[in-house]
Amino acid sequence: AGLIVCACSLLFIPPMLVKPINSIRERLLDISEGNGDLTARIELNQQDELGHVVQHFNKFMHKLQNVVKQIKDISGNVANSADQLNQDAKSSKNSIDHQGEALTLVATAVNEMSAAIQEVARNTTEAADEAKKASARSEEGQRIVHDTIEQIQQLAAQVQSAASVIIHVEAEAGKVTSVIDVI
Repeated sequence: AGLIVCACSLLFIPPMLVKPINSIRERLLDISEGNGDLTARIELNQQDELGHVVQHFNKFMHKLQNVVKQIKDISGNVANSADQLNQDAKSSKNSIDHQGEALTLVATAVNEMSAAIQEVARNTTEAADEAKKASARSEEGQRIVHDTIEQIQQLAAQVQSAASVIIHVEAEAGKVTSVIDVI
């Protein structure tokens, strides 16, 4: 009877340990090769160490997916800000061109000088306001990019930590399999 229990243990226990580890390894391989689907999760309904590793991995993937979404959203905002800056620059150029025309008219007509100077002053104020707004948008974009870089670095450290834990669990599972093989 003991021999049958040992034989059954040798047949059933190693696959129960190796299959989850292989699933985790394949998922990490998929991510490391750049083809990873950040929405995919590892399904493992175990309440042991491997189950906990998978739960933490799935939480990490959820966080990573959210960070990538935030980066995408921020990139869209930065692109919109850049478009706005471009429009502001065109508007400033148009204002400057208009001022040049006004100055030409000033040279030709003394009576129109007062009206042209007022127009130049108004356009200059608008251009300065637009430049201040563009500067503020640019600073906000730089801050967002800096924050995003910090978040990515933190996530990279978490990925490294998770990979170390998985490698350790895989090594421990190999030891268990070796012990079972010896038995």
